[in-house]
Amino acid sequence: MTSKGNFYKKIKMGFKNMYKAVSPLFNLSRKVKPVDIVITWVDSTDSDFMSDREKYYESGDNRSCRFPDINNNELELETAILCIIKNIDWKGTIFIVTPFNQVPRCYFELKKIYHKIKVVFHEEIFPKHFKHALPIFNSHAVEANLHRIPKLSEKFLYFNDDMYVTKKINYSSVFDRGKIIVQPLEKPFAGRGDVYQQMWRNMWDDRAMSPPWHGFLALTKAIMSSTEKFMKKDWNRTICSRFRSATDIPPCGAAINWALKNGQGKLAWNPLVLYAIYEVDTVWTDKQEYQDVVCINNTADLQKSIQNLKASIGKLPSIEHN
Repeated sequence: MTSKGNFYKKIKMGFKNMYKAVSPLFNLSRKVKPVDIVITWVDSTDSDFMSDREKYYESGDNRSCRFPDINNNELELETAILCIIKNIDWKGTIFIVTPFNQVPRCYFELKKIYHKIKVVFHEEIFPKHFKHALPIFNSHAVEANLHRIPKLSEKFLYFNDDMYVTKKINYSSVFDRGKIIVQPLEKPFAGRGDVYQQMWRNMWDDRAMSPPWHGFLALTKAIMSSTEKFMKKDWNRTICSRFRSATDIPPCGAAINWALKNGQGKLAWNPLVLYAIYEVDTVWTDKQEYQDVVCINNTADLQKSIQNLKASIGKLPSIEHN
């Protein structure tokens, strides 16, 4: 072979080797172990649950607990799961964590298009010595036990039911080998303020920690367990807090900060884009450009906002409603 032929052969081999080295970075979603999804949900149409909430209400606790729109109770949950099914290719089991005996009607229809969906009751994840705190009406108390979900994968994503992934999410956007990828943090709360600010000041030596974004969180059972061990007293107090209060800590937010502090997590260098609606007089419009993740936390018209969001995303898997 001529020297010119050898030259081109070397170039060809060089590109081939470079492709082998780089291609895994673009195919991570197909090569990783499935990651489970956890979604917390409450059926606010359950009269027994709402009656218990009133019965156990304690004076001085935070009354701002938000429940899903009673006229569209499953709309948020169903849409969130359909978005996950479409846009997270490396998902494992989707766990819906609910109070006792609350099984969403859409669960049975969703299982027809994605069979790895399970309902987990609070009773299944609360330790025996804390079951006296049930029934619970505090999302932080529930979050403090998510890592105890039976058969949960080591790495998992935690969603509220009002969070929607609107584009394909790459595994490398949320996990980097053994570390979690932390999306941009919000500004730390400082000084005196409301109940939520007080929670963040409770975390470490009265130093303000940074709240995570209001999108889904990448977590691991090991990070949750080590954070629980480090802040055992505060963690246990939160589990026993039937209603959200100033003595709580936000467990998942604490775990995110703990992971950053101890090298188990790192801030995203190319973060996902979140758009959140917090204002009660706001409606998501069909002309808005969708981001990677959307949170419709509060809206003047939930049904219209979801309808417009779906139009922005494109076709979602369809299910039948009986």
